[in-house]
Amino acid sequence: MIKVNLKALDFTPHAIQRAKERFKMLNEADIINMCKSIIRAGTYIGEITCDKGNRSHLFASGKKGIILSQDLTTVVTVIEYKRGHIPDLDKKNPLHDKLVKLYQSEIRRLTKLESTLYKKIKETKLYNDIELANLNLKLYKTRSIKVKKEIEQRMAEIKIEFEEQELVMKQIESDKRIIAKSMACLT
Repeated sequence: MIKVNLKALDFTPHAIQRAKERFKMLNEADIINMCKSIIRAGTYIGEITCDKGNRSHLFASGKKGIILSQDLTTVVTVIEYKRGHIPDLDKKNPLHDKLVKLYQSEIRRLTKLESTLYKKIKETKLYNDIELANLNLKLYKTRSIKVKKEIEQRMAEIKIEFEEQELVMKQIESDKRIIAKSMACLT
């Protein structure tokens, strides 16, 4: 389980502003207490990646969610979840537990897939950097137009292959974000 030091928790101005807008709370002390209670009593959903690519942790309770920074020291933002994209199940419904288990297993699967792909992308980037450096050197030294075109074509292929891997990673992050939101609605 994830441990968060609630006494040393910082809040970004963005989180305070969003809490004021979404929950109609004007007092910052109330906002801080609400966030701490969600983290204390809520459910840890998992590690997610936002649309901008920042990694963070999601805690949820009821229709409220708290997104913490990667190092678990700062509340980045607060979210109000709408139940429009999943069925409105109360905790007494027999499907509730099955859905939660399904979401949890899917989050674990995507997290494992994401970390594997992240390592592969990092390794590929290192190899690509070496190959691109060699190709740039060869491009600099050669005088042949044919060889220059071949080198430029290979460099373009390397960039396209890497971009394809990054697109797959972004799709996994998007899927994980959608499942995390659905899971947060069930808490």
